[in-house]
Amino acid sequence: MSALSAVIHCTISRVIHRSYSLYRLCTLAGARNGVIHPTVLIEGRGKPFFGSAINIGKNARLNCASSGVLVISDSCHIGESAKIIVANNCQLHMASETSIGASSELVVLAKWTMASGSHIASGCQISTREPVAAPGKLVLGEGTCIGDNSLIDLSGDLILGRNISIGPCCIIYTHNHRYMEGIEASWKSPIDIKPIVIDDGAWVGTGVIILPGVHIGKMAVIAAGSVVNKDVPDYGIYGGIPAKALRTRSI
Repeated sequence: MSALSAVIHCTISRVIHRSYSLYRLCTLAGARNGVIHPTVLIEGRGKPFFGSAINIGKNARLNCASSGVLVISDSCHIGESAKIIVANNCQLHMASETSIGASSELVVLAKWTMASGSHIASGCQISTREPVAAPGKLVLGEGTCIGDNSLIDLSGDLILGRNISIGPCCIIYTHNHRYMEGIEASWKSPIDIKPIVIDDGAWVGTGVIILPGVHIGKMAVIAAGSVVNKDVPDYGIYGGIPAKALRTRSI
């Protein structure tokens, strides 16, 4: 194929792609009184449902596989260049007044729910970072926020309660490698998957790393830059590498 033919082929493909996306936008139910930028891409043959007064920014990409479901309820916001991919037989449900920030990438391989008022900030990467048979789910409780540029692994479940603040640049892993069993590279060794649960009102500071299987209790505080590898009790204040008890909040 000549260079000119390649350019023509690429241009035609883009036109078809854009035309299909515009057709999908026009045939979607809902989206009343909202603002959807004309560069938004709607891909896949799944079932997106849009509520009223939603806002979807420039160059956002929504991809919903043929048996996937994407629900964007009333007054939700998706920032520019955000990417949401919902796989077959999977679902993302954004309740009213939830938001996903600019340039965040979400790969939905289970059933995810974002309760009313919850927020995923800009630049976040949330996906299953290992090939697993049953990827984990994400549950964000009412009013819970995940800060900018956080990286979250959903090899197992991540369950966040109400009114939790996860600071910017945090890393949360639900799997670990049994590197002592590795016969090739350490990072290719078998994995163990353990869910993470964070209870209502907890505050996780900037740059915290949370390791698999941890349970952080309600109203707990994790100091910035800590590495949490063990459970934190209700009202505990923990910090350090690894995180240890600093004091306990009065109830």
